[in-house]
Amino acid sequence: MKFKQVYIEITNKCNLNCPFCPNHLLEKKEMKLDDIEYILQYVKKYTDTVCLHIQGEPLLHPQFKEVVGLCNKYGLLINLTTNGVLVNKLIDVINTYKCFKKINISLQAMVNFKGNYDFYIENINYFLTYKNRYFKEIPINLRLWNDKTKDVSVEINDYSKKVFSHIVNDHKIYNTRISENDEFDWPNLNMPDNPVLSGCLGGKDQLGILVDGRVVKDYKFPVGFQDIIEIPKTGESYRVLLDRKGRLQLDLIDDNSAKLSKIVNKSTIKGGKTQLNLHDGKNVIIEEDAYSVGDVICLKVPEHEIVEAYPLEEGATVLVTGGKHTGELGTVSEIIENKSSNPNTIIIQNSAKDEFLTLKDYAFVVGSDAPAISLLEVNK
Repeated sequence: MKFKQVYIEITNKCNLNCPFCPNHLLEKKEMKLDDIEYILQYVKKYTDTVCLHIQGEPLLHPQFKEVVGLCNKYGLLINLTTNGVLVNKLIDVINTYKCFKKINISLQAMVNFKGNYDFYIENINYFLTYKNRYFKEIPINLRLWNDKTKDVSVEINDYSKKVFSHIVNDHKIYNTRISENDEFDWPNLNMPDNPVLSGCLGGKDQLGILVDGRVVKDYKFPVGFQDIIEIPKTGESYRVLLDRKGRLQLDLIDDNSAKLSKIVNKSTIKGGKTQLNLHDGKNVIIEEDAYSVGDVICLKVPEHEIVEAYPLEEGATVLVTGGKHTGELGTVSEIIENKSSNPNTIIIQNSAKDEFLTLKDYAFVVGSDAPAISLLEVNK
């Protein structure tokens, strides 16, 4: 399978604050060069072109030239999008590596300069003039979003078209065009013509890899209970929960910084440390063991650090994950430890004050006196 292009977010830092770009909730950081090389070695089998952004300004990466060198090393073309402020940083890079397929400059970034556009215009003018002499074959797309409902957008677009049309046409800047489109709407599930539901390109024509650099090699890699899914281009995050029929469902959440994980077993490892093995196959190594099998820990994402713990005990709030009461929320009334080979059981009281018996292994603690996370309506 070949993707048209693969997006690699080498940094999510940006030097501007454009109104059409949603706030990125993740910690600001950049990929390490080793991680980028690892990703490029893998994606080269599936694409010929990489885009070095999702959100963030790629030219802010402190080793941008080295990143381009790695793309060149693995035979990958680059489709670059920049806000244009640091565009002249590209000159040395392009002169060194001949792997740029296209360069997009988002002129809407001018909104950040509040009428003082001279520096920005001169910056891009210098780049275009140099490009016309030394690498005219690289296509340049000067991009504008057209939102006639906003005065500042109209002002910037009209001024930009006038200035840059003069630069491009009068100076005969080769292979460069000004494109004006309707304002881009980041897709979300509430849009009338939902692009996410009707046909997302992710996994079909294109693929995005976030700045934390975690690559899933298997396209069949499962998403499981309590996993956090982030859609960076919409700023939306979801927690995977179970409905009353045991089906995985997505719950829209505001805070994607932590995840609940159940301890399914534990062991002592070298150095006297304890390894907690979690329900999702991951593990956490701790210095001092203060937890029991069946307890749930709250992990900071993506650092995988324990920030809270919810013991499986009487009075705990639990969500049932198996059996005929799957997806039901309740409070632990009693834990029954069987001395025989029979599994341990637990008595849970639901919101209607009815009690039921289920296996202890089916109880997933979601809070102490009340749920610490949002849940589906059918769970309550």
